[in-house]
Amino acid sequence: MKKHVFTFMTFFVVCMTLMMVSCSDDDKELSEEILVGKWVMIRYECEDNTGDKEIKKYSISDEYDIVELYEDGTCHNYCKLIDESIYHWDNYGKWILKDDKLTLLYWGFGEEYEVQIIELSSSLLTIEDSFIDDKGPETLFGTETFTYQKID
Repeated sequence: MKKHVFTFMTFFVVCMTLMMVSCSDDDKELSEEILVGKWVMIRYECEDNTGDKEIKKYSISDEYDIVELYEDGTCHNYCKLIDESIYHWDNYGKWILKDDKLTLLYWGFGEEYEVQIIELSSSLLTIEDSFIDDKGPETLFGTETFTYQKID
């Protein structure tokens, strides 16, 4: 009898260990349904190879950078013009989600942006983009991080 109890307990412990190991937070898949909606940028962070770091925070009411992602795969990215000193844009295009990459293709510029999704929930979206700027006397490269809050 003791042999059967020991065998059962050993089997139970092995099964529980395997179940715990097989559960992982890395198995989360990003959902297109969560992405669909209107997102307003609330934080911008940029760091380049010279060590310069820039952080800007925006309130939702500023509507500084707005990205609308629609169910049909199209998108609209625009800025509300607050005054003449703020750059204004109004771009239409399409979006594609593949793994943790969000691709935005804006028709007006013919530019394609592939950004990595760092965080996605029903209310927050954080994306990261790498850049190279070789227009000045020295080449700058680094990362930009954008955090958006969903509004409806």
